[in-house]
Amino acid sequence: MTISKSSRLVTLAIALMIILNSLMPSLALAQSQTTNSNSAAKPSITGRLQNVGSKISTEQAPSLPATIGRIIKIVLSIVGAIFMIYVIYAGFLWLTAAGSEEKISQAKDIIRGSIIGLVIILAAYIITTTVVNRLITATGYKTTTAATATNE
Repeated sequence: MTISKSSRLVTLAIALMIILNSLMPSLALAQSQTTNSNSAAKPSITGRLQNVGSKISTEQAPSLPATIGRIIKIVLSIVGAIFMIYVIYAGFLWLTAAGSEEKISQAKDIIRGSIIGLVIILAAYIITTTVVNRLITATGYKTTTAATATNE
């Protein structure tokens, strides 16, 4: 199976447009604000760093439930990425099977297995979230950030 020169050019053009499109938001966000020559000078880098450091030091450390929630979100993001990789791989297998029933059944098995795995993980997440929320409600547990927010 040979790929014609025109289809290579089309593929290259599409890839180039996707890459340039993905870079556009970062280029737009990289623009700096212009200042008038009459306006006050920008603070030095040391002043900016001290400002950032003071803002960071006044914030409280995240609570244990917030940390666990972040870890769960990261794990679910990784699982979702792995699921997508498996589905893309299985789709590629199916497309390149060229009528081979063995490769098609292998691709179907991969898709079926990845969907079942994703459903199991999402069900475990839903059960865990429900149980933890019920326990928090039943015990009256309050996080430290909520308690300090009411005192201010």
